Amino acid sequence: NTALQRFAAFFMALVVITIGLLITMALLTGPADLEGISIADLSAMNLHVLFFGGFFGALAFSVVAATGRRTLAVGVCVGVAVLGFAANGLLPQIEGLEWTKSWSPYDWLNGGLPLDNGAQLNDILIMAILIAVLVAIGAAGFRRRDVNV
Repeated sequence: NTALQRFAAFFMALVVITIGLLITMALLTGPADLEGISIADLSAMNLHVLFFGGFFGALAFSVVAATGRRTLAVGVCVGVAVLGFAANGLLPQIEGLEWTKSWSPYDWLNGGLPLDNGAQLNDILIMAILIAVLVAIGAAGFRRRDVNV
């Protein structure tokens, strides 16, 4: 399936970029005066970054594959990013809206403090499931759109 191959290529590029980021961060811990941060801690944080990026990539993929409209995908991703940011920081300060924090991609990224506490498997699992669902939706939308053209 061409759509799945495109997402796989995106995700593999994201893996390479994340590994490059990990290596760069590891090399800069000394010069940046971050000696207290271990490679394991950096790896945990970068794993979260990988799935965070994968989530937004899968979201964009699903919108583009279903509609063929890149600008709509950008708009949806920006909207989710802004709402997620508000749900992570602003909305939980309002009484009765504390629950919004757990629905934020930013909370999945850094809410469990992976740099201090290691990889948070629940957060990674949430992002992995959402990636799988969004890619499946995108692949189905692409097939439907391709047949209807």
